[in-house]
Amino acid sequence: MINMTKKPTITIVGFGRFGKTLSRLLDGECAIRILTAHPQTITPEQLPGNCWVVTSVKEGLMSDVIFYCVPIRDFKKVLMSHRKFLTNQLLIDVLSVKLHAQQVFAQVLKGTDARALLTHPMFGPDSSKQGFAHLRIVMDQFMSTQDEYQFWKAIFIKKGLAIIEMDADTHDRLAARSQGLAHVVGRVLAQFGMQETPIDTKGSKLLLELMEQTCNDSWELFEDMQTKNPYANKMRKDMYKAMQAVFSYFKFDPGG
Repeated sequence: MINMTKKPTITIVGFGRFGKTLSRLLDGECAIRILTAHPQTITPEQLPGNCWVVTSVKEGLMSDVIFYCVPIRDFKKVLMSHRKFLTNQLLIDVLSVKLHAQQVFAQVLKGTDARALLTHPMFGPDSSKQGFAHLRIVMDQFMSTQDEYQFWKAIFIKKGLAIIEMDADTHDRLAARSQGLAHVVGRVLAQFGMQETPIDTKGSKLLLELMEQTCNDSWELFEDMQTKNPYANKMRKDMYKAMQAVFSYFKFDPGG
């Protein structure tokens, strides 16, 4: 097991919008390797002082702790490609769907000494622009040791995050009707063509903010949240029924 009495070395796999956010969060805590498929796109200005880019997967996975900041749809493929280099590392995902992450970890890590801790940071590059104080992160100990779990819980608390301890199934059930629903509404508003007007109410301004925030994320992330969360389909059906019920009061004719 990893000695958690000393600062572990870290690798962040993937350096997109959230990989950069995570490097800011962990700045000053640990030495951080950055492992990305596109190292040539990273400029020195994008790296905190304790970070450096590696181009070798083998070197990247020499760290004690590996954070996976890759697209949901690529998670299993990336993890499978790393399996031959896994020895005694702690792997931590940041996926917004936890049952999928749990299933992939259980399948790929079988027969290795690597362990996994599940997290879902309930923030991103936009919401953390002013810092991380009082932002939330979901944690599930899963396959990690108690010492590893408590170490990372303490690090996140030190950074000002509020910890929500929750199992993967509960997370996905709740996330489908909160984050998943919010992203559907945001995309619908964008498709509708909602725009700012001189007479916007507070409610309409909040809707514009929701649309802008959700559409800042890639369509790929939106699609993965809707297809990899087993509770998302029911959420969309319930939402559609609710819209039909509201429109029925006005004898709404979608073809008229």
